[in-house]
Amino acid sequence: MAWCVGGSAQAQVAADPATGLWRVVNEQSGKTDALVRIYPANGQWEGKLEAIFPGPGEDLDPRCIKCEGAQQNQPKRGLVFMWGFNKYGAEYTGGRVLDPNTGSVYRAKMAVSEDGEKLMLHGYIGIPLLGRSQTWFKAK
Repeated sequence: MAWCVGGSAQAQVAADPATGLWRVVNEQSGKTDALVRIYPANGQWEGKLEAIFPGPGEDLDPRCIKCEGAQQNQPKRGLVFMWGFNKYGAEYTGGRVLDPNTGSVYRAKMAVSEDGEKLMLHGYIGIPLLGRSQTWFKAK
């Protein structure tokens, strides 16, 4: 009977609205820059760059040159760049997000729209009022 309870809890996490594949859209061009997979890991949520769509003349297999530690010089494709998100009601807070272009790590929170089609990610330093937000779209 214990395995049923564990399986049920795992199914609830898998059905979580943030879990899945999300499109990161370039705000200037309107084109998809990347696909991000968000998934549960050790009771929290993290995200990795599943696919990258470089523009003309850009490196087809970029690396995280400016990153530190274990992430330094790792390919951006497959890189875990979001971690530590805890779900509280409709929000996921306490997370960190790495900007693989600059190597900077920011505090972050995220929320999914009521229809489950948009994910709002907000990265910041210090307090949430000082930061930057992005809206991602559920990949079909």
